[in-house]
Amino acid sequence: MSMRVRKLLIRVLLVVALLAIVFALSVRGLLVSDPGWYRHIEIDPNAQALGQRQVQDQIAQLSNSVSAAHLQTRPADAQWPTFDVEFTETQLNGMISRWEGWGPFEKVLKEVSEPHLRFLEDRVVAAGRLRSNGMLVSIELSVEPSPDGPKVTLGRPWAGRMPLARSLVTGYNDEIDAKLHDPPVPKQTIDSLKALLAGDTIAPIVTVPNNVVGERELLPAKVEKLEIKDGVLRATLRPIAGK
Repeated sequence: MSMRVRKLLIRVLLVVALLAIVFALSVRGLLVSDPGWYRHIEIDPNAQALGQRQVQDQIAQLSNSVSAAHLQTRPADAQWPTFDVEFTETQLNGMISRWEGWGPFEKVLKEVSEPHLRFLEDRVVAAGRLRSNGMLVSIELSVEPSPDGPKVTLGRPWAGRMPLARSLVTGYNDEIDAKLHDPPVPKQTIDSLKALLAGDTIAPIVTVPNNVVGERELLPAKVEKLEIKDGVLRATLRPIAGK
């Protein structure tokens, strides 16, 4: 090998090594840097307790309204009325501690500190820091209006400002099957949640509580309107027939 070829080869190797170093530093920078929407949220026990009470009061009011409608309306006879709910970012963040003993959330929350939700325009971001290294991890749920009602999509998980593989969230489908049976959650809701985790854009089906004496159950409900604006989530729900 001639001296000229050797020098050229060394230069190429040096350039490749330099590019590898720059790439590694860039990736590390994306992983450890926080996205522009992030803000540190202090957990205030008093605000957390207040948020829990406010959410529970709204759920109780919704349950009473659905129960009253249930006594007058049967899905086979007439269409269910609609029900409006409204939750603030602060209220739902106050409820996070109540999720620590439930299925997939239990696993995630053991690994994450400072878990919280951020309400941005037409999207919700769930975020927290890994206890192992303080890296911010997040995933967002986006909302898009359509003539047939809102459509929602679950994005890819992120570490800092770097996107991760969707397979990190699709693996929770087995957890859904194992945990959503007491009280039994309607199949429409489970199928909707599974499709969301798979990355599909869906018309969301949630559940509403119905506590009519002797008929305690969770009813599937179509989300007919959904708006996230100024730190407030507003939704209109209509119960539907089926299990």
